[in-house]
Amino acid sequence: MCDKIKVLVCGARFGQFYMEAIKGDMRYELIGILARGSTLAQECAKRYETVLYTELTKVPKQIDIVCVAVKTGILGGAGTDLALYFLNKGISVILEQPIHYQDLVECYKIARKKQVAFHVGNLYLNLPQVKLFLALAERLSRQQKILYINVDMATQVSYPFVRILIEILGKAKGIVSNASNERESIFQNISLQWNETFVQIRAQNQEGNQVADNCMHLLFQITVGVNSGSLVLADTNGLIFWRERMEIPNLGFVPGDLSMSEVFPMREVPTKIVSNPQEIYGELLSRNWVKAVKDDVDILLEIKDAPDRDQRMARKGTLELAAAQNWKLLTQAIGYPKKICETDSNKISFREVLSEYISGASMLERYALISEQEVKEAVLQINRASLLSILKYFQDKGFFVDKEQCVLESKLINDLLLERKFHFIIGRWLSVLSQNMYIKKVKDCYCCMLSTISNEELQKQWEIALKLWKERLGEEIVGQYFYSSAMNLDGQLQGNIKANYLLYPEGHTDIAEALYRNTIIAWYMNQAIAQRILEGFNKKGKIRILEVGAGIGATSDVVIKSIINSGYEQKLEEYCYTDLSPYFLIKARERYKRARWLVTKEIDINISLQEQGIEEYAYDVIIAAGVINNVDDTISVLKNLLHCMKMDGFFYMSEAVGESIPMLISQVFMMQKAKDARENANMTFLSRKMWYEAFERAGLLLVDMTPKEEDKLYALEQSLFILRPQ
Repeated sequence: MCDKIKVLVCGARFGQFYMEAIKGDMRYELIGILARGSTLAQECAKRYETVLYTELTKVPKQIDIVCVAVKTGILGGAGTDLALYFLNKGISVILEQPIHYQDLVECYKIARKKQVAFHVGNLYLNLPQVKLFLALAERLSRQQKILYINVDMATQVSYPFVRILIEILGKAKGIVSNASNERESIFQNISLQWNETFVQIRAQNQEGNQVADNCMHLLFQITVGVNSGSLVLADTNGLIFWRERMEIPNLGFVPGDLSMSEVFPMREVPTKIVSNPQEIYGELLSRNWVKAVKDDVDILLEIKDAPDRDQRMARKGTLELAAAQNWKLLTQAIGYPKKICETDSNKISFREVLSEYISGASMLERYALISEQEVKEAVLQINRASLLSILKYFQDKGFFVDKEQCVLESKLINDLLLERKFHFIIGRWLSVLSQNMYIKKVKDCYCCMLSTISNEELQKQWEIALKLWKERLGEEIVGQYFYSSAMNLDGQLQGNIKANYLLYPEGHTDIAEALYRNTIIAWYMNQAIAQRILEGFNKKGKIRILEVGAGIGATSDVVIKSIINSGYEQKLEEYCYTDLSPYFLIKARERYKRARWLVTKEIDINISLQEQGIEEYAYDVIIAAGVINNVDDTISVLKNLLHCMKMDGFFYMSEAVGESIPMLISQVFMMQKAKDARENANMTFLSRKMWYEAFERAGLLLVDMTPKEEDKLYALEQSLFILRPQ
């Protein structure tokens, strides 16, 4: 077995990154820390199980590599002297930037003389986003000349920035600079001409009185511009995107002829995201920065052991010496940093600012702003809150409080003293708890897999879920409706609290309006139905529409408004608005009292529609939005609806796909036990496969569905099915 490479780290603050990097690599052994003996240094020695040295003379001689993470001479520290000391001892050294030009010359000179390696530590060059940005910039420069570079930066990272400029533009033969001296401004403007390229810099030249780096507004943001567009590194750890330069074609009539234009930019999106890492700062520092520091240690080791050590060191040294010279010119132009007082007051979370904005935004804007991952997270949290509420209900009744306890479903139903019509709900709850690993089924019994849930734990989960619901999925009032349902599970099961009262408190429809109109998935599917129906108006003359279970009009209002606003009202021969409740029909007539095309009918879709006055094969469009899930027999109802549709007609049906867990604590109490495939599967809603089988057996052809798997709303497990007769 090869001996480990013995490493000494100088400095306890930034040196921690070296210690962490060395600890994670079996090739290296941290033999000690050289520091002044501060409390931090002592804690580092204890944490990394190594020796703390406070005197150079006590440091052991058997060292292979020294990592100097102490301020260099140009910053008033002892880092340069330490590097020279160990190089003279014949030990390879990494010295953290920035380093004065003359000091660099001396370090390389001694390293060659002592036949050891020297390397400048600069983690920024090793960060994944910076490496990708440099690789793309290099490929861009092969295709087109770099016209300009725009930079925002903090002067604390001016040396790494100059080093990056050298990677992009090469060594500067000469720098012409012009700097503003607006000392009261947060940023200073500096114009450089780097060889033939213009570089515009806005530099934050400030440092904190206590901790120099704690006042930085950013590290650096770099834009590389060429004739076709610009490549942007938004942050050393963040987004990289390409911005296409807009070029308006030479056309006589620009708006009308753009669709026929072959000018390249007109065929491109304005901005293309190349890379958008989602790590939080904690992950970036503990993973990416540590890895970048270890890369520097590996580079030093590679140089140290290479047969052409001096040549490799010379190649890197040429770039580092150029950086030191150019950095000196830049800092002379900028001047000394201004000392400012750090403050922790008025700290805000932009996440909260954005959350507040999105919560009040239109559904169209909300849909544009949220990501697929954000939707999935919100669904996960509301599902978890609902599942914990179900389990907490059982635990409050004395079940699933002990992992050794196993319970039969029949015993649960008998002991809970439920209303008979709700017996089926217990089976649904046990099924979803089992599927989600909250309980497990052993033969015919169910056993708990979680500890007893406290009221505090449940409330905390609901706080998380409701916050994300309001921000991403719907109005606050709907989230509160789910919460209220969850807190009243016992009352609903006993029949003491009516589910209708929770949805329509004191007869008000505010919650139902928000649930059926203003959740993001309801909005999405209602808009999709309206858009598809409008396309039919372009192809046909007069159109007759039948909507079953129209309820409060969440879908019909969107469809009718779209028809009127698009100028197709004259083509609308009939809109047959049906529901089982006369109340909703009265409200529809009030809303559309002047509409010649409105027909209202009280209809039960579980029985023959023709017997209730609906014409056979008469309708061009049939709409059923969130209705079919509550019928007795899905296939029978689908066949009934098929008999109302013309042979070239379309059926738009929006439904849940698979179990909707929030619905299992709320609207399930307004539903009845199904007598179709759901009964055998112990499900409230049909799975996607079960829907497909039902369509086939009913004589319906699935033409399309949305949202598709790649859509950000797919995780909500609701679909609009577009069907027609086979």
